[in-house]
Amino acid sequence: MIGLQLPVINWLIMLLMFGYLTHVLVTSAKGSTHLPEFPEFTNAWEAVFFPMGRLLLTGWWAFAPLWFYAKWQGHNLSDPAIWLLWILGFLLTPMVVTLGALATSVLPAINPVNILRFIGAAGAVYLFTAGTLFVLWVAYLPLREYLITTTLGSWILPAASLYVWFLSFHLLGRMAYATQDRVDWGV
Repeated sequence: MIGLQLPVINWLIMLLMFGYLTHVLVTSAKGSTHLPEFPEFTNAWEAVFFPMGRLLLTGWWAFAPLWFYAKWQGHNLSDPAIWLLWILGFLLTPMVVTLGALATSVLPAINPVNILRFIGAAGAVYLFTAGTLFVLWVAYLPLREYLITTTLGSWILPAASLYVWFLSFHLLGRMAYATQDRVDWGV
């Protein structure tokens, strides 16, 4: 437990988690119905750093319109455009993260026309996946806040957080697998 207080250890664990989350998404997109075992990362760049960079870039890209609008107009939460851009970001995030992890290049994941084309091709499966992820995270975030305040919860929280992240990326991979006949994911 003391080791997790060191920033270097936290960064190392976060890097490995990004590599594993990408591995979960890719293996689920290939048809795996369960979480894969932790792989042996032989090349740190390809297994950890590159997937982390792709996920951070594509995750940020989904909320870029919100960020630019907030920079230009200010962070006024009474502005309906802010809320619409939040919703747009949440709707786009599953697609850009999936494309960022599965595509051979990061460019399809940041191309707005490509993103909308893939969402249209995935159709109801995409909407169901995005809705499931929304419900999962809406249920998890208040539970997380509660667990932080309790003694037993501080021991349960890391496992619960990892499970939510793994389940989210597994759901994205299953969505890619279910729509592989309509969408060329590059897998």
